[in-house]
Amino acid sequence: VDSQSVLTDDGDDRSHRSGNSGGVGKLGNAVAAGMGMSSGRETPRQQFQQRNRAPDPPTLKSIPNKSPNPNIDTPISKNSRAIVRRNSSEEGLQRDLVTAHSKLPSSIYHHHQYPMDNVAEQAFIEKTRSYLESGSGDICDVIAAMRRFPFSLSIQRVACEKLYVHCFERDHAHAIGVSGGIRTIIDAMEYHPSDAALQHTCAGMIKHLACASLYNLDMLDRMGAVGKLLATMECHSQN
Repeated sequence: VDSQSVLTDDGDDRSHRSGNSGGVGKLGNAVAAGMGMSSGRETPRQQFQQRNRAPDPPTLKSIPNKSPNPNIDTPISKNSRAIVRRNSSEEGLQRDLVTAHSKLPSSIYHHHQYPMDNVAEQAFIEKTRSYLESGSGDICDVIAAMRRFPFSLSIQRVACEKLYVHCFERDHAHAIGVSGGIRTIIDAMEYHPSDAALQHTCAGMIKHLACASLYNLDMLDRMGAVGKLLATMECHSQN
């Protein structure tokens, strides 16, 4: 049998004519299938294999590109930039607070800015002390009273006791520092060095303020809190 008749349908026609049906045709189909060629007809086995053949893998062009475009703002990137801007603004605000607190004038400045005669000032002191003792006012009110009457020992005692209670809350202690309370407390220690109760209360506040935030710790260092504590310990060495 020549190769041309094996690889084509001529062999099948000859087989049918010669009475040998399917012999050479099957051989031709087998050779054609082995060589990757098709003889024109598929056997049941080939049909079964064709039906159960695994699908071809997708080409690179058919795979969609899901990589995000860096130029497009996704919700995550927008939030990230918002957080960065917020942190930057908070850092700028903190720097402004440090500068303003460092330049905060002494409480004596506020005392001389609003001069009063002794009778009016004493009446105002009594009214302010009653206001603080009643539990009215917030942190800013307490600090304002301390700065308005820096030489009044009764105002300084009541106000420092109110602030000392706030120092046990970390957020409140940080608010005291941000509101100018650190300079005010240092002034109270400086203007009333002989009052042991006031010095003890202020020293306790300094401890809690230092543990509340880095901002407070930095401002205490700027205001010379350590030196003031050493001076207090030396002044009350027998206490």
